[in-house]
Formats: sequence, C-alpha cells, structure tokens
Amino acid sequence: MRHIALFLRDIHFNQRTGQLSFQKSAIQKSLIFQDGGLIFARTNVPDERLGEILFKIGKISREIMSTIPQLVQPDKMLGEVLVQRKIISQKDLYDGLMAQMNAITLGMFAHFDAEIVFRPRERFLDYDFEFKMNVPLLIERGIREMSFHPLLKDYFEDKAVVHKGKVNIHMLDDAEKDFLAQINGKTPAEAYIVSQVSTPDVLWKTLYLYYCLDLIDIRPADKQKRKEPRPEDTAKPEPKARPLPKEERKEEKQKEAPAAPEAPPADVQAKIDEALELKSRIPELDYYQVLGVTRQASEADIKKAYFQLARKFHPDLYGRGVTPEIKAQIEELFDYITKSYRVLTSKDEKPAVAGKSVSVTRDDDRDKSKSAEIRFRQGKTLMSQARYEEAAMFLEQAVRFNDTKGDYYLLLAMAESKVNALSKKAERDFIRAIELEPWNPEGHVGLGLLYKKEGLLKRAAKEFERALEIEAGHKVARHELRELAEDSDQKKGLKGLFSKDLFGSKKK
Repeated sequence: MRHIALFLRDIHFNQRTGQLSFQKSAIQKSLIFQDGGLIFARTNVPDERLGEILFKIGKISREIMSTIPQLVQPDKMLGEVLVQRKIISQKDLYDGLMAQMNAITLGMFAHFDAEIVFRPRERFLDYDFEFKMNVPLLIERGIREMSFHPLLKDYFEDKAVVHKGKVNIHMLDDAEKDFLAQINGKTPAEAYIVSQVSTPDVLWKTLYLYYCLDLIDIRPADKQKRKEPRPEDTAKPEPKARPLPKEERKEEKQKEAPAAPEAPPADVQAKIDEALELKSRIPELDYYQVLGVTRQASEADIKKAYFQLARKFHPDLYGRGVTPEIKAQIEELFDYITKSYRVLTSKDEKPAVAGKSVSVTRDDDRDKSKSAEIRFRQGKTLMSQARYEEAAMFLEQAVRFNDTKGDYYLLLAMAESKVNALSKKAERDFIRAIELEPWNPEGHVGLGLLYKKEGLLKRAAKEFERALEIEAGHKVARHELRELAEDSDQKKGLKGLFSKDLFGSKKK
C-alpha cells in the first residue's frame, strides 16, 4: 500500500531528509523534509496556494487577494512581497505558511492510488528551519478525517499487532487508549472487531492510526493450529469444596462485589436534577426561553440572565462524582445556554432567530464538536506536561473546529502566554475567551498576568479589578492586585526619597 501516512511515518521517525513527490491525475504536490520535519510544501491546487490560504484564515481581504496576480514577482516569493509591502506581518506569513503546509499535506490522505516517491538528499540547511510542521499531528488529523479504504483491511488482516512505544499516546482519546492497552501481540488484528470496536471499518482505521503514530508494530500472526487435547492430558474434575459457614459466605460476597459508586450529596443531586430537567425541555424552547427572558429584554437583561444561568449550570460546579454520561448532558445544556446568549447579543443574528429552537444541530456540527473536544483534551494533557507550543497547536485546532467555547480559547491563550513569540496572539485569545464567557473571572486573570509579564502594569491592574468585580474572593486576582499596589507604593516612596534635598530646603 502506497499511502501518504506510511511515508510520513517512515520519514519522521527515521529522521530523514529529502523531497517527497505526489501525483494523482493532474494534481501535483511536493513536500520538503529536513531531519524528519516538514519545512516546505508546493502545490498546483488553486485552493491550496498561499494567497487563498491567507484569505481563508483572515490575514488578507478579498480585495487584496484579487490583486495577487499583479503582486507576483519572478524572483521573489509571494509571502516575501506581501511582508515587504506591509500587507501582512511576519507573524501573519508564518501562520499562512503553516496553514498552507497543513492543507497541502492533508489533501493527500484521501488518495490510496497516487504515485508517491521520496528522494533522499543532504540537509537543505545547516540550521533548524523556522517553519517546521509537527508531522505526527498531520498524521493524526489526516487519518481521522479520511474515509475508510479496503486496503487498510488488507494491510492488517492476518497480522498480529504489538506495542512499540508511548511517545504520541497523548494524541489518542480515552477509548483509543483503552483499546491500545488490550493489544497483546498474539491475537490476530481481526479478532478485536467484536470485543473492542463497533465496526470493522473503525478497527482498521484505529490500528492504522496507532501504526502511523509509531505506537504499534505488525508481524505475521501465528497460524499454527491448536492440538486436540489427549485423554491423558485432560484434567480430572476437582473435588467439591466444603461449603463455607454463613458468616464466611457473606464476607466472601462482600469482597467479590464491586464497590457501588458513591451517590452525590443531596444538594448536588438537586442541582443535577434541575439541569437535566431543563435539558429535557430544550427541544421545545427558543433562545429567549432558554435564558428565561422576554422578547423585549434589553441586552443588559440578557447578559444578567446568562450570568445567572452560567454560574448555576457550569459543568465544573458539579464535582468529580458525576458520571460521564450526566456530565456530557450538562455540558450540552451549557452549550445551549451559551449559544442562546451569543445569538441574542449579536446584532446580525438576533432579528432572524425569533421562535427558532436552539437545539437544531446538524451531524457535521456534532462531528466537528467531537473533534474539537478530542483536541482540547490533548492540549490539556500537554499543558500539564509544560509542553506549551505543542499544546497551542492542538488547541488552535480545537477552536477552528468549534469557535464558540470560551474554555478552549482560555486554555489556548494560557498556552500561548507561556511562549514569548505568541504573546500578541495570547492577548487576542484571552479577549475572545472573555467575550464568550464574560461571567468567568479566569480570562481577566490570565490577561492580567500576561500584561504584568509584558510590563503593562496599569492594564494588568485593570484586568485583576475586573476579575474581582465578577468574583470578589478570587485569590489570585486579590494577591496580584495587592502585589502591584505594594510595588507602586514602594516606587512612590523611593521617588519621594530621592526628590528631597538632603541638605535641607533651599533658600528662596
């Protein structure tokens, strides 16, 4: 099988340098790799050219895009021209090139019959190239988004799969990690269909994902037939055990019985019941009814209602004892509440939504939400490991799949704030998180810490004050504000000290 994911696996994990050529009918692409990292890509697909990509990600306007043919110079790259003319910034160009390499590569995953050739060569540069894509991330996204192909079954059928490593295990969701843990290196791949996944297509794609992320290896399955047991090898039946006394039987039963899940406290259970009751009525409600306001409500009334519901039904308020199924329903309810607020405070959308139910959701929206949630969890794991740049890449994808979740933007901004080169983008994403969840003080606190780090102390103080307006007892905001005030008082004291005439007042 000649598929792009297999080439990417070989190039990345063997740290190879060279050029990969891809051709399918009239489509021609090439990828340049150095030490296993993707550093440049070319394409003849119009939608994947740099100008189109810059327009799609909002870096240039449609008017600028229409003038690109006049801007092209034979001796210069388009991106270089756009930066020199100050149409885009160097950071915009970086974002555009990364998005272009992403689009060019992902466009190859749908083809299993393309002509692919990799030609090794010496290093292109003596230093690490600035624009280097995360190849495992491309593999993971490409395989998840591509459709099943019968060649995947042929590739794994009649083979055993064995564990190889855990370097990229953070790219898997919980179910995929559980499945990976069941792989024993002896069972033929097809035997997992019934016990581990819902359909054969899902099995083959999941194994392909594991393999291309270098989490497993494959080898021929053991096809030796099991020998029939001989009569003399047949074990004799064990003698019946003496019945245990009643008290001992009771103790044994208690040992064997799994511990029953601890029921939530009465007050938490009441909140859960209230949330589930509102969730059950969502299909009958429009945006106004979800927030409990009239159609004549002002923006201030809508905002107030949203704040009250957000503080009441936020998923984090229910503790860890809530089952995953119930938590998922509460998260869905919270999404409906947030969507209602966003629509009713949008001048463009509000007139068109009267009477419409908030719960109308298309299948592709659900798929995008699921992909976004997977990437959010992956980003969260990387954040806990202090791998901030990698976390930012996953979280950037999460907000592209679902740009309505304030917690996605908040975590993205927090990751970006740890990377000096991304400070400006962190500021924008903190502001977006605040817009989506104005009731949440954490966006203001994060933005305040970013401003403090950049030396913008007055701005930092304002953000900490805003956080305290939302939550008067916020410990971090109070601590930071107190520290800024003490620093300010200390500077004033020093200034006053050095402004005094040490030899007494001068005679006038």
